[in-house]
Amino acid sequence: MEPHSSQLPPQAIDFEESVLASMVLNEQGRECALTCLSANDFYRTGHQMIFKAIGRLADTRQPVDLNTVYEELKRTGQHEQCGGAVYLSRLVDECPIASSVEHYAEVIKGKAIKRRLIAEMSNISQKCFDNSIDSVDLLDEAQRVIMSIQPENLTGAVLVIGEMSFERIAHYEKIMNQKNQITGIRTGFSKLDFETSGLQPTDLIIIAGRPGMGKTALLLDFILNAGLENIPSAMVSLEMSAKQLYNRLVSKISRVNSKKFKSGGFTPQEFQRVKDAIMTVDDLPVYIDDSADSDLYRMIRRVKKMKKDKGIQLLGVDYLQLMSVDKSQNKNLEIGEITRKLKLLAKELNIPVILLSQLNRSLEQRTNKRPVMSDLRDSGSVEQDADIIFAVYRDEVYNEKTPDKGIAELLTLKFRDGEAPAKTKFRFIPECAKFEALANNN
Repeated sequence: MEPHSSQLPPQAIDFEESVLASMVLNEQGRECALTCLSANDFYRTGHQMIFKAIGRLADTRQPVDLNTVYEELKRTGQHEQCGGAVYLSRLVDECPIASSVEHYAEVIKGKAIKRRLIAEMSNISQKCFDNSIDSVDLLDEAQRVIMSIQPENLTGAVLVIGEMSFERIAHYEKIMNQKNQITGIRTGFSKLDFETSGLQPTDLIIIAGRPGMGKTALLLDFILNAGLENIPSAMVSLEMSAKQLYNRLVSKISRVNSKKFKSGGFTPQEFQRVKDAIMTVDDLPVYIDDSADSDLYRMIRRVKKMKKDKGIQLLGVDYLQLMSVDKSQNKNLEIGEITRKLKLLAKELNIPVILLSQLNRSLEQRTNKRPVMSDLRDSGSVEQDADIIFAVYRDEVYNEKTPDKGIAELLTLKFRDGEAPAKTKFRFIPECAKFEALANNN
């Protein structure tokens, strides 16, 4: 049934009054309300002002009672808008104290969410009549709106620490006899796996580097090695097509020069290795999304579908600077939203998410071109959200006479859960863009 124009917006005035009365008279109720609610959750403007006044008093450790609240409202010139001393007195004297401030807060917040949805969806509804606006864009805008007003759970994800005991004991028993300490997804490189214990669920892992260093190649090696262990993995590629990535995987496995997958000229022996590699690739539980759709929220929807339909346990995204949320906002803010949402996605799906990122070209003006944290583009939010940050460096890219020909370094710029080696060395085979472990990795 369509709402009638005379209908009032969703509201719970009695609940608002009871919560405010509880905040004035009861410290426990006050702390609960200030934790669960914001001023905008209240329908009446006067109630919003009273809530803010109580919050200011509490934040500055001043007494909270009828007189101090009135004086605070008077100080800001809002006392008359709130109904004056008469209304405040009625709140305290006549309104029933909330039997459960948390429950009342949930009701108030629920009404506020409905009001916001009505306002935002009304705008979306009007746009639906505009034939110049694409339906997919409208769907994405609607999703962004819904996600933006999604409340945090009032009870939160807070656990009494003892509630985790049974699950943790089961985990400790599982790893008790695992002498190799690899509890996450193996990368296929034993030294790196030993130092990190594998790629851990819920982690956001950044692999950064300048163009041509081998970021995508290393990510594909991780995904390939996971696939060979029958671990379903996915790669979202905003730069390379699925055909290009397929060629790379076949090249890695067959060890045939990747250029020949464009130019041709396979020898009979090489072509046989290519056919054998294709049989291996065809059996891999690896899924590639090359839609070149850079919108973060549409990408998240597709990943969630892959998790539901394919059970993916590892996600790679190539790469951060090609993704977008809202082109009208500051790039630093946009990068921050992207890394924050991908970290939340890793937690929600309980999988490692590997995100590739470019480095600032300013490092190329230095004598020592090995990356440091400040070389990350828009590094503040990236550094904050990531659990692990690696940087790929190959000295031969800059120094033809380097003694480290064919050597790649994986530098650890951040490792949230402890210590990791400052660098791990690999052999890099440029002909097939493949990383290999070194026998003596110092």
